[in-house]
Amino acid sequence: MIKVDVSKDDAEKIRRALSSLSGRELHAALGASGKRAARRGMTVGAKKMREVYTIKAGVAKSRMKVENPSTLDTVIRIEGGTEPVKNFRGTRRRKDGVFVSIKQDSGGVVPRSFMHGDAPLMREGAARYPLKGIYGPSVPQMFDDESVIETTMDAMAEKYEERIMHELERRTGGKT
Repeated sequence: MIKVDVSKDDAEKIRRALSSLSGRELHAALGASGKRAARRGMTVGAKKMREVYTIKAGVAKSRMKVENPSTLDTVIRIEGGTEPVKNFRGTRRRKDGVFVSIKQDSGGVVPRSFMHGDAPLMREGAARYPLKGIYGPSVPQMFDDESVIETTMDAMAEKYEERIMHELERRTGGKT
């Protein structure tokens, strides 16, 4: 849920705009504002998540999408399983194995690991087989960090306040 603070001048503008709009136009304005705020939340959330983790931006954003189950509801859906370590910056081949860095300013060599093409693999035991892929956390797990959620919600609330006025002015022909 987003909390919106409105000044007295803006409240008066909103009241005038709401009285001149039909219910359908009002729903459309609120829905468009919510969708734009959710897109901003995705961008800010991905940036904040990358301050903590070394995941590539394109991978993080590809796991998020904005959905509108109804006119007034907007949902950011973040899905995906554990990410292969090749999707994290800092994963590279070394003489003694594969170096993996999941969080910023950390990392190490995975024992008994090697690169097969661009896929990092590791041996499960002393035998040559079986091989196992090397994985990091999923995007939903990384997004669940408290600072990421707080920053995302603040950015969404700010963008919603900005966009609701824009959408109301647009739909009333700039008469607010």
